Amino acid sequence: MITLEEAKAQGLVIVGTEPYPDFVISSKADKFSLKNSWLDIEIQAIVNKKLKINKYGNCLNHITITTLLLPPYDGMGVNWQERKYFSRKEKHFYMDLRISDYEGFCAANSTEAIEMLRVEILRGIEKFLTKVKGFDAKQLYKDIETVFATHLLC
Repeated sequence: MITLEEAKAQGLVIVGTEPYPDFVISSKADKFSLKNSWLDIEIQAIVNKKLKINKYGNCLNHITITTLLLPPYDGMGVNWQERKYFSRKEKHFYMDLRISDYEGFCAANSTEAIEMLRVEILRGIEKFLTKVKGFDAKQLYKDIETVFATHLLC
């Protein structure tokens, strides 16, 4: 057995010790939307490669965007709603965004699904992040638009 320091010195990746990304883009999906739900991983990787959160102010260290790729609530199970929550101590901002066209998302090809995710992410930035004092949500909105246009929707 080796120590944590020795493992790091050897270049071994230790789960939980890597730096926390500026942006986490994830989803809650069911078996029908699962086909396109993996796109959030691709979007997250590109957004974190191209954008740094400290460019938009020092009031946030992290943003998590979770898209709710779930059918409209039918009275069964969990009624997932759009919401935002903010950890002031850690400076982490979280938002859950409901996809507006669930059936369309399930039937979409990957390009169409990315476009739908783009629309929802931008809507979430406008709806929730513009209210955070000291955070330049308008610039983030523009930068996210640019990232989608130049790296994801080409």
